[in-house]
Amino acid sequence: MTDFVHGYFANARVGKNLAFQLAQGVKVEGPNKVMRYGLSDNWARHYQTWNLAFITSNLDYLNILYPKLLIPRVMLADGPAYIYERVIALWLSLNFYLMADLSKKEHVKFPGKTELGTLWGNVNERYVAFIRAEEEGTKK
Repeated sequence: MTDFVHGYFANARVGKNLAFQLAQGVKVEGPNKVMRYGLSDNWARHYQTWNLAFITSNLDYLNILYPKLLIPRVMLADGPAYIYERVIALWLSLNFYLMADLSKKEHVKFPGKTELGTLWGNVNERYVAFIRAEEEGTKK
């Protein structure tokens, strides 16, 4: 909804698409009782690039927020583990973000963030078509 309100319509449509994709089940696995979701690697990668476009367009302190999606633990997580790994990274990032905001740290300005957010959203929307075509190809 935030993308839509700020005029990033393509990325808003992608976010809606991702939100309505249903997980194929949730399981608790292993000795550490880790949650695993029935999500594809395509879903995880698409969510990741959608989220990078979202934070670029709508948030400050990108120097704190980009790493939550770019650390290897999140980038390399497979579909079923992706949400779990991302939530852990997000929790840490949000705490750093809130501390920076409370400390009145200067916001890091990102020149061209509006243009980049729009372009990135358009690429993300085209990726939806690619994923659907790839999934159709594997069904045949």
